[in-house]
Amino acid sequence: MRMREQSATRLHRLRGKPGECPNELVVVDDDWLHGRFRLPVDWPNFADTGPALWPTVVFHREPVVITQFNDHPVVADANTTIIYNPMRTYTREALTDRGERSEWYSVSPTLAIEIARSLGLPADSPESFLPFTHTACTPALYRDQRRLSVQLVDPDSDPVQMAEAVFDVFRRALEPGITVRQRRSAAATEPTRQTHRELAENAKAVLAQRFGERLTLDELSDELEVSPFHLARTFRHWTGQTVHKYLTALRIAAALDHIATGMPLTQVATSTGFSSHSHFTQTFGSLLGESPSAWRRKVLRPLERLGKDTVFSEATPDALGSASTAQACARVMRNRSPNGQSA
Repeated sequence: MRMREQSATRLHRLRGKPGECPNELVVVDDDWLHGRFRLPVDWPNFADTGPALWPTVVFHREPVVITQFNDHPVVADANTTIIYNPMRTYTREALTDRGERSEWYSVSPTLAIEIARSLGLPADSPESFLPFTHTACTPALYRDQRRLSVQLVDPDSDPVQMAEAVFDVFRRALEPGITVRQRRSAAATEPTRQTHRELAENAKAVLAQRFGERLTLDELSDELEVSPFHLARTFRHWTGQTVHKYLTALRIAAALDHIATGMPLTQVATSTGFSSHSHFTQTFGSLLGESPSAWRRKVLRPLERLGKDTVFSEATPDALGSASTAQACARVMRNRSPNGQSA
């Protein structure tokens, strides 16, 4: 059963000019919602668009810094799923001039608690059903939610299948947070934890904007003013991934978006930092289990059948950021990092 769109809109309010809402509701159901943020940097109150009233997971295409109430800033990119408990306020900081572009999925509080408990979380109340603010997003999950976003606007899609797919994406978005929380709880003292957290988030900011370059670990560590060994060790401890694995996943996520616009595969490879078309194809297949051509057929054919463009054009490769990214992000982290404990 579908709820009235007017009621659903109240669950995701945005402050801004009347009649111009960059938070598009794609599908509205009694138990779940799906929508897209297309938020330009010059949108009024870009930094504060208000809390969602339902538990929500957000998959980002463009990197931004998200700071939830009483928590630490997090670089939200294609490798990071942001988790929002109901009514938890947050602020947003742009890392590029492209603003925020993301897909989000919300489920009712009752269902969110049920999903969380199925993963072994206490989930005592809808307001605090999750003890973490973000999780790692694998290339496969990013691909699947992108494909689901396209399928959900297809009137021929089976409603039962689509509801199950939404619940599956929501559950898979939560799973990585459990093991990460256990690993971080065994870390050193809080001053060390904070230092490591800031280094990892600053590295993520650089990678999110410079993944299209042939970036080396030495160049990255020089920009962050630490040794390559310390960066590699700290990044892996904090994110659960090596720098190379994280960077590769960013490139694959960007490639998924580029392919959906019809960009030639050779151009996709060069614009996302791969050394060659063959290197790109091999990496894509090993991570996702299908070829770039197969993904292009899956994502473009439903759009052609709908007769409208539901995939937004991508940023040009020459706008991937500057060498001062890490310093700028470090200032954001220092200025906005609270004194409390991290999730």
